[in-house]
Amino acid sequence: MRLPLERALALVREGQTTEAEGMRSQLEPLEQARLDLALAVRADDPARALELAASLWYRVEVDATVLATLVRYEHPELRETAADALMRNTSDAAYDVTAAWRTLATVPDDLDAWRDVLISLVANGRDLEAVDGVARALSERQADFGLWALLTTTLLTYRRGTALRHAIRLGRSAFEDAPQALATNALIYVGLGELAAAQRELDVIGAREAAHPLVVAARAAVSEAVAAAR
Repeated sequence: MRLPLERALALVREGQTTEAEGMRSQLEPLEQARLDLALAVRADDPARALELAASLWYRVEVDATVLATLVRYEHPELRETAADALMRNTSDAAYDVTAAWRTLATVPDDLDAWRDVLISLVANGRDLEAVDGVARALSERQADFGLWALLTTTLLTYRRGTALRHAIRLGRSAFEDAPQALATNALIYVGLGELAAAQRELDVIGAREAAHPLVVAARAAVSEAVAAAR
């Protein structure tokens, strides 16, 4: 079954903009912004489309339409970065992962195969399927922290904020208050621009495993981000 946002975007593509607008109350704020972007592109309103696409970029909520809008309407700061990301997204979306799936059927903890599969899913807009797949692997004890960290890195690289928040919740469930998981969460929150949330993760770690590379990296990243924000 399609999610509300997917249904709303499909209606916009079909030209049923009034019906799509009628679904607004079913959407979260970021999803509403994504719907507004689709409507602005449909109406060929460059100024509004660029404003919304840039806002979604900075809020780490990006998909192919966001990237294409930044390129098509030539955002002055983000156009080149978006063009590079769009090329990578297009290439990764077309990548044949048949061999990777075959590998996972016999070696379910093969991170190289998982990397190919996760990149393909995310590049094709199937972010939540990627999260669900990792959740299933963790619940069946076919994977561990390394796979979850790979998932979060992939989602952050592609700036998929909603799926990242789902991944954070998955990490809390799977690893509870393990310092390496909390440190990873802190790094994710820095990437999302949510510095208070990042600091809360570090506060939970406290003095535990102070020399762990992830903990050290997280503390440095939060300190640098806080200093830059002043």
